[in-house]
Amino acid sequence: MASQIKIITVPGCPWCKKAIDLALEIREQGYDLEVIKMSWGQELREVQSKHEGWKTVPMVYVDESFIGGFTDFKEYVDARQK
Repeated sequence: MASQIKIITVPGCPWCKKAIDLALEIREQGYDLEVIKMSWGQELREVQSKHEGWKTVPMVYVDESFIGGFTDFKEYVDARQK
């Protein structure tokens, strides 16, 4: 069973694009990708508030566990490729 990567993004976010690109690079390692596009607003703030007031995007999850933003996701991927 493939692991699920979920990335919450907003339009025009360069770090969101980097996170999506990284997820696409590792798909062949057994990951499925879901991209959830939001706008800056109440819905996004509600999602962010579930993670101790996280205020940036992207928001990356792997198998429903919150990883963090792009840098955290990159570290997660790098640690698993060693």
